[in-house]
Amino acid sequence: MVVHDLRDPEHAILAIHNNLSGRSMGDPATEIGLARIVDDNYPPLLANYPNQFADGRRAKSTSIDIKDSSGRYIAALCMNVVSTCSAASRTCSNSSARIRRGHARVARSGQRRVDP
Repeated sequence: MVVHDLRDPEHAILAIHNNLSGRSMGDPATEIGLARIVDDNYPPLLANYPNQFADGRRAKSTSIDIKDSSGRYIAALCMNVVSTCSAASRTCSNSSARIRRGHARVARSGQRRVDP
């Protein structure tokens, strides 16, 4: 989670918790932050957009804007979730699909399903 102060775009990052992006406090605003600064009509919420960190990891990001009483963007709260695909996650996904198919068969048969 990253808190950006858009009033100081050259040193926008005020705080980082659970740093996934590799950025540091005092780093400049991103392109999205800069776009907000110049356009008060920029969308106030960007949810689940694809992102990629400098080290190549893919992520899903959400950015929530904060405006002052005059309607100008002054800050943003941004959250990142790393998207990884490993053999373990594929196995988990395949198991989930098998469970869903099994539940569907039970539902069609009229039997009562018992969840673990």
